[in-house]
Amino acid sequence: MRAGYEPIIDMRKIVMWMPDLGKAGCICVRFEGEKSWIEFRGPPYSKWSLGGESNFERLHNALEGRHASVLHSGDILVLLPAHSDYGAVKKMLDDVLSAEGRSGT
Repeated sequence: MRAGYEPIIDMRKIVMWMPDLGKAGCICVRFEGEKSWIEFRGPPYSKWSLGGESNFERLHNALEGRHASVLHSGDILVLLPAHSDYGAVKKMLDDVLSAEGRSGT
């Protein structure tokens, strides 16, 4: 292995879905193979103009437009490490898991 090179250890896919197409103000996220979902919650779309940025809104805004569209259509979204928004979503998921005393990586 080259000096100064660190391999990427966690290459797991991230699975996402949005109950009620966003009306519930929730995006559920987990690493592929995990059984439990992490819920990113906040006001639904219709309330976003009231100010403040919830976990739901932050996660939604971290996604590429085409990926957010997948969630809004009611489909399951699977992010691969090669996707440009994978890193931001993984960091948010790891932060929640770490705060709960679990490890994402």
